[in-house]
Amino acid sequence: MSSGTDHGPHTLEEKLPGWQDMWKAPSAVPQLQDYLRKLLDVGVRGGELNTDQAVRPALYQPARVFGLYPRKGTIEIGADADLVLVDPEAEIEFRDEAALSKCGWTPYHGQTAHGVPIHTTVRGRSRLPQ
Repeated sequence: MSSGTDHGPHTLEEKLPGWQDMWKAPSAVPQLQDYLRKLLDVGVRGGELNTDQAVRPALYQPARVFGLYPRKGTIEIGADADLVLVDPEAEIEFRDEAALSKCGWTPYHGQTAHGVPIHTTVRGRSRLPQ
């Protein structure tokens, strides 16, 4: 199983020509920020995946592909303690205004999702949720 986001932080102005001629617009959309939320909502909550099936392509496999495993992509003694705690019942509405990407928009604007990250640690240090 593999996964990807095909993240492309293009502005709406760059994407608009694609409505007339798809070859005139750059491919991909800004979705890196929303990937986990959509994966949990559509995949896990929607019943298509169990949690392990969601974690493997999102975390474990990329760590292996990029040669970072077992320091990344696993919860084991000696690993970096990169963790995301998720409230599976919390709901979020995707808003362009909340986009962290320079392009300032999300393809999911106005949609809602369940499964909101509430706490993150990177190398064992707490980070604020996005």
